[in-house]
Amino acid sequence: MLDSTAASLFALPENQPIRRADVHARFHPEDSGNIFAKMAEALKPTSDGVMSVDHRILRPDHSVMWVSARKHISFSDAPDGLSHPLTGLLAVQDITARKQAEQTLRLSESRLRAYLTATTDAIYRMNPDWSEILELSGGGFVADIERPCRPWLTEYIDPDDQPHVLTAISQAIEAKGVFDLEHRVR
Repeated sequence: MLDSTAASLFALPENQPIRRADVHARFHPEDSGNIFAKMAEALKPTSDGVMSVDHRILRPDHSVMWVSARKHISFSDAPDGLSHPLTGLLAVQDITARKQAEQTLRLSESRLRAYLTATTDAIYRMNPDWSEILELSGGGFVADIERPCRPWLTEYIDPDDQPHVLTAISQAIEAKGVFDLEHRVR
């Protein structure tokens, strides 16, 4: 039987006997082989009886949801001296939002990597108050640095542009906005 939460996830009736095949039919086809392999391993008398797997379910409306399933199987000793599966307790959690966030992050990181690979501009990382440059990939036109540097302003920025750069930094920090400025470098 499925409680109301599990029934809602799998789009099956709640608090009624459910055939195992009806639940298994909801497994996403690309995930079912892995799920069944983990089930088989957990059912072995020599196992700890624990199965844990994140997988997709395919609902009747063709929507896909991600769940994290954890099953604990209890074994009984039979007269033949072997352990046999007796009962199982299954907990399922909807992790669709987490998986979507992970996918969004992977896509964003991929785009950033593509941009950083394609650009010839310098890429740098500063500490929060901009008093120290933490990393600099100079793109071939300024020297790279691999460790933090405090005198970055005097070492990298043209003296005539330094006041303008400091003003733009202050404005970006105050507005909690993007620092976007063209300036000369040494």
